[in-house]
Amino acid sequence: MSSEIQYKKIKLKKQNLPSGLKINKNSFSVSRIGNSFYWDDINICFFRGNYLLDLGDTILPNEANMIVRCFYGKIRIVIPIGIGVFVDYVAYRGTFQIDQKIINIKNQRARYKSPNSDEFPQKVKIFVNSFISTLEIVLA
Repeated sequence: MSSEIQYKKIKLKKQNLPSGLKINKNSFSVSRIGNSFYWDDINICFFRGNYLLDLGDTILPNEANMIVRCFYGKIRIVIPIGIGVFVDYVAYRGTFQIDQKIINIKNQRARYKSPNSDEFPQKVKIFVNSFISTLEIVLA
């Protein structure tokens, strides 16, 4: 029995999409979203996987929206200090963690609004709908 690892080269074809349409993720994956870019509202829907959304190198407008829908997985969102945060998390079974607080969700909704968020010029609204998941908001 050989313990050699075999690699196969795959050539991907570029999809011809209508103007203005972007496809940029797979529903069964581990992904990282957030490399220095100008903000475009995020709307993610995935079946299973772990997601890290890092807003640290992002140029945010005054109002930004993020919508995440998942069946099963862990979602970690890193938000820089100095940005107002509103989170609306709905899950059948889940865990919501923010500011060292952990809330267990059982067919409930959890909401969080950062203290003094009206004083911050930039705000992000995060809406997460899930069946079974863990949502962690990291304020860094």
